[in-house]
Amino acid sequence: TLLVLLFFGVLEMGSLLRTRAVMTDASREGARVAAALPRVDGYQNSALASITGVINAQPGEPIDYVTIYRADPATGLPRSGEDVESCLVDCWRFEWIPGSGFEQKLGATWNHQLQEACGGVTDTDWIGVYVRGHHRWVTGVLGADRTFTDRTVMRLEPMNAGARCRP
Repeated sequence: TLLVLLFFGVLEMGSLLRTRAVMTDASREGARVAAALPRVDGYQNSALASITGVINAQPGEPIDYVTIYRADPATGLPRSGEDVESCLVDCWRFEWIPGSGFEQKLGATWNHQLQEACGGVTDTDWIGVYVRGHHRWVTGVLGADRTFTDRTVMRLEPMNAGARCRP
């Protein structure tokens, strides 16, 4: 009996750590792609595609929603001062619909043409990718489902020399 409990405990903890790693990988990959595409129309869809790639590489559908937003580099929160869970200014929100994939839920946008990607750290916009998801226990012995969040904030990559980098 002890060996069976130990086996299931290891199985549950391994599954929990895998879910946590998926959240972290998804937010990092989304931010990395979005930061590399300053002033490119559809940057949010490219970031979302990279996040989808991360979760498709893993079994299950652990991500509930993704928010891509203009970030304040000092706090990592939306620059508008809103909460990342409910921001309406300079944000994109996508929810995972089982069987369908991600669907845009919030119409507020951070227009690619308004992104600033020139100059030093204080003159350049930062982008944040917030991922919220869940972990379902394999056996249910360790309690209720668990919610995870992860956030990655990156500075937009500088534009190529000669490119129009300010609106």
